[in-house]
Amino acid sequence: MSEKEKVPVSRREFLWYAWASSLALFMAGSGGATLAFAYPRFKEGEFGGKFYMGRVEDFEDGSVTPNRDGKFFLVRIGDEFRALYQVCTHLGCLVRETD
Repeated sequence: MSEKEKVPVSRREFLWYAWASSLALFMAGSGGATLAFAYPRFKEGEFGGKFYMGRVEDFEDGSVTPNRDGKFFLVRIGDEFRALYQVCTHLGCLVRETD
């Protein structure tokens, strides 16, 4: 047999290559989907993202500041700040600020 003659791929080799390439494509797709799911897509100023509300000195003790874009209330209690979600976890209705 000379060097120029090519040996044809057997059926067994072809099926092995097809199986290995399909497994590699599946793993690449699964890995890409996992990375896309794990990477947060929150933007600044939108729900779930970061918000600039002002300086600490701008908020009085006991103040409640609503934020419609973020769907939360910023509450100052002493030296602590808490962000309270505006949507009721029981029924999903919006909680309104009252005096």
